[in-house]
Amino acid sequence: MIQAALARAPAPRVALIRGLEACASEISGVVFAIEEPELFLAPHAHRYLRRLFRRLAERGNQVFFTTHAPGLLSVAALDEVNLVTRDEIGVTAVERLRPIDVDDSFRVMCEFDAERSELFLSRAAVLVEGLTEKITLPFVFSALGYDPDREQISIVECGGKSNIPLFIEICRRARVPFVVVHDSDLRPEREPSEAEQNLNALIRRKAGARRTVVLEPDFEGITGFHGKKKKPERAWLHLANARPEELPEPLVRAVRLTLASAHQREPSYS
Repeated sequence: MIQAALARAPAPRVALIRGLEACASEISGVVFAIEEPELFLAPHAHRYLRRLFRRLAERGNQVFFTTHAPGLLSVAALDEVNLVTRDEIGVTAVERLRPIDVDDSFRVMCEFDAERSELFLSRAAVLVEGLTEKITLPFVFSALGYDPDREQISIVECGGKSNIPLFIEICRRARVPFVVVHDSDLRPEREPSEAEQNLNALIRRKAGARRTVVLEPDFEGITGFHGKKKKPERAWLHLANARPEELPEPLVRAVRLTLASAHQREPSYS
């Protein structure tokens, strides 16, 4: 039996939020340094804290905080993130990530999306087009004897194929190993569009051939079912209990590539 207890934030954390609220309306020219402010707070409070930190910064303050909470991060605001690493002899280095140019629609899509932002804390990431791939790839990991959460691997739904090049750039700047999985959308019965060919070529060029797994012509084609109606649900049922020998080869290859990438990078919890 699994039982869960929900605990509300203890008084010190409530005091932290109230203190920051007061400072955000009155204080400027101050440096704030906070270690893991997310402790004992609900995810809603993480998002609120991030807005408080921005208000403090807009008033001319500097805010530094360490975190393991993706709700306090945004893949659309790389310039807010610093990577802290320690080498084999104990020397610590801090690298501020370079900002990335994104349009408003991408920023809105990612601004408060903790699942996408968890890639900062990953050993490796699989970048996929949409929900269908996101909810079915864990079954492929499982059938092969792995758990992506245990391996600290994020399956990142990019909100469409056209956003994959941006997520590739984010992973590169954040030093996160990655593998890309996308449909070719090229079918022999029709003339391929120039835009589709150009997008496929752009993804391959940015990711590299060894990191790119292309589904020919698409997810439905490699899994053997057709039609777009209730696609995520049908994909779930199709792969939920699949045996290793029943798995589509491109998905198996994507999982094995991601595992290899993750094992080359030791997780950091500091």
